[in-house]
Amino acid sequence: KGNALTEMFDLHLETARRKIGDLKVEQSKNEKQIESIKKIEIASLKDQIHRISEKILELRTSGLKLDRKLYELIPLSILSVIIFIGLFLFYTSVGYMLIFLEKETQDAINAGSQAPAPSVFYSDAIVNAYHYGHLQGVCYVLVFFAIPLAYAISGTFITEKLKQRAMFAVGIVVIDLFVAVFIARTYHEILIQTNKVPVGDPLTVSFVVSDIYFWMVFVLGSMGLLVFNYVYRALIAQFESMSPTIQSKKAALEIDEYLLKVNELNLEIGKFEKQIDVLANENAAHKKDIDEQQKNLDQLPLTKMERLRQLEAEKAMNVADIDRIANLYLNDVANNNPRISKEELRHRVNTFIQGWNDFLHDYFSVAIASEKATEANQEVNKWLSSKI
Repeated sequence: KGNALTEMFDLHLETARRKIGDLKVEQSKNEKQIESIKKIEIASLKDQIHRISEKILELRTSGLKLDRKLYELIPLSILSVIIFIGLFLFYTSVGYMLIFLEKETQDAINAGSQAPAPSVFYSDAIVNAYHYGHLQGVCYVLVFFAIPLAYAISGTFITEKLKQRAMFAVGIVVIDLFVAVFIARTYHEILIQTNKVPVGDPLTVSFVVSDIYFWMVFVLGSMGLLVFNYVYRALIAQFESMSPTIQSKKAALEIDEYLLKVNELNLEIGKFEKQIDVLANENAAHKKDIDEQQKNLDQLPLTKMERLRQLEAEKAMNVADIDRIANLYLNDVANNNPRISKEELRHRVNTFIQGWNDFLHDYFSVAIASEKATEANQEVNKWLSSKI
């Protein structure tokens, strides 16, 4: 029984040590994971928040500083005015040529004076338009200036890039091409009026593409619109950069986007912190289990010694009782005064031997118990054969 108890305590000891080792391994894994989350995931997110906070601070302070680039604003303003005046003179002249030049030529021929030579620029286009068509004529001429100009600046009120490009392409290619063709037709009619081309001579494509006025109108008009579009957009950008309202709105929109991003990052940090709390709680539970197992481990040797002392005391008492009872029976048998019959004696001896076998197997290993039991049986049989 002592050996069995020792084996049992050794098994408990090994189990407790193994469990403590497993718990410490789990603790170490959780601690490494917590450290990784803090130094990598959370640190990265906090670094992003720090950079965004710096950008937000920069936007809030930059709203107080207006970007005044006079070295760009002044040249762009002068260039815009010059190009605007040039486009005004050019397209009003073109409008006058299309509407009133044939009439002016016919009037000159009827008056017997020299017909005016065609030109791309007419400095008196507005005055002559008023002379021939009054206010209505002036409005018609101004329409020829307003339409291509509207296409040139359409990018300021159309936000979609595809539509901006389509509108500008229409303004440059279609309108200028249309105007250039009709200028060539007008010049052809003037040639007929001045008898430089036979009456009834048809307007052909070869005449149009070979006409210098066609190319002058098309190239000067499209290039003027293209340059004005670029200068006008640059000038608008300069005014926007100096507008506190626009700058504040842009900064506010960017700040709102950055704040949304910060909120998303904080939510991510919150998720990682909850994960850390779960791991920390697991480690706290592991520590409690380790402390309990260590306490039991420390108490096992004392418990084992106490139990062994109890077993030794029980063994000594049992052996003393067996010796006392055996001596009583031996004394009765020796004096030939047994209190029981021979059969009953044999039965009691066998019961005693059975109890002895059980005792041996409780306190000793199987091999030792079997050996001792065999010896006991031999001694009992020898005694019985000599006494009965």
